[in-house]
Amino acid sequence: MPNATSATRTIMFLASLLVAAAFCWLIYLSVNGILFQHFANKAISDNPNAPEMYYLRGCNHESFLNTYQNPFKSDEQHHEDWDREEKLALADFSKAVELAPDYACAYYHRGRCQWWHQPGAPHDNESIIADYKKALSLVPDDSQLHLELGRFYATINRKAEAIVEYQKAIELVVDEDRGNRVQRELQELQK
Repeated sequence: MPNATSATRTIMFLASLLVAAAFCWLIYLSVNGILFQHFANKAISDNPNAPEMYYLRGCNHESFLNTYQNPFKSDEQHHEDWDREEKLALADFSKAVELAPDYACAYYHRGRCQWWHQPGAPHDNESIIADYKKALSLVPDDSQLHLELGRFYATINRKAEAIVEYQKAIELVVDEDRGNRVQRELQELQK
């Protein structure tokens, strides 16, 4: 049977492997984001009327917001980074819908970006709702869009509108497990 020192060394080794793997994953995300950013910038400079590239570059900025955490920066520096990336994402989503007014995904992501990525900041609720509704006018049978709009309505205390959107999402959902989760959310909202 190994002694305590051997077990401790094994645990320390495994912990260091875990830290190294996490660090490698962060580098992978950063490098891919930077490489994609370069690719998107080049594609846009070659064809500035390609809404898909603005949309994808906006998603890249948005993904930075979802994954970015630098332990060497202060909270203030993080907020500056988030603000910069959010503005870039919103500008790209806006350019995509300017070039392609029927681009449902760009409306959805623009609304979501405004809502999710300003913790504690005031939202332009009507602008977010308008983006979700525009996306829904283009793809009315998308259960996820109805669910997201319902969740947003719930966060701004527009319960009746939230319930309508949740019910529509449940009506349209095809995955039974997901439907059950949405049903439980709706039941919580109705309490």
